[in-house]
Amino acid sequence: MKGPGMDVLCLGLLISDVLVKLKHNSTSFNEDVTMVHKISLSSGGNALNSAFALSKLGMNTGISGKVSCDYFRDFLINVMKEHSCDIRGVKCSKFLPHRFTIPGFKRSKVTHFGNNP
Repeated sequence: MKGPGMDVLCLGLLISDVLVKLKHNSTSFNEDVTMVHKISLSSGGNALNSAFALSKLGMNTGISGKVSCDYFRDFLINVMKEHSCDIRGVKCSKFLPHRFTIPGFKRSKVTHFGNNP
């Protein structure tokens, strides 16, 4: 059961995954225009995934990493709070864009390294 203090601090990547579900007749992003059925945003990165898993196991977790000062930061901060993570170690970069990943198809993905080069 959770109590005062922090049991573990997770350091590493804080990423937003942009999940794209293609229309049934589209098979890849290789076309001039690719029709999509749905686009959603999810959290990811080794620090976030580890902290969330440990929090579900009842540990007091903290996260340390860098995010951009934009919508993606707000999204990730809200998700971290929903998982009861200590976010005092999360810093905002005004100079570097956010790192995000768009998982592709056939084991490919589009990645912008942003603040986590």
